[in-house]
Amino acid sequence: QQQWAIVAALLGGTLAATAHVAKAGTRAAVNTSPEPFSNVAMSLLGDAAAPALLWLAWTHPLWFAVALLGAVAVAIVLI
Repeated sequence: QQQWAIVAALLGGTLAATAHVAKAGTRAAVNTSPEPFSNVAMSLLGDAAAPALLWLAWTHPLWFAVALLGAVAVAIVLI
């Protein structure tokens, strides 16, 4: 029982760190553009994605798993 908790904690921490690094790297890349519209668009996209993905995880966990795997793949490519 405790082994599964350790595995879950390690996977969750790894996923959180990957998400943070991908978001920070994307934000740094977008901030280099001189126009403000891409910065606003990225901020609004992030603000909309968080509740949308939480809703998806709660109501359709399998579709969320597909979205999560896709997001992790994109994050790995960006990192």
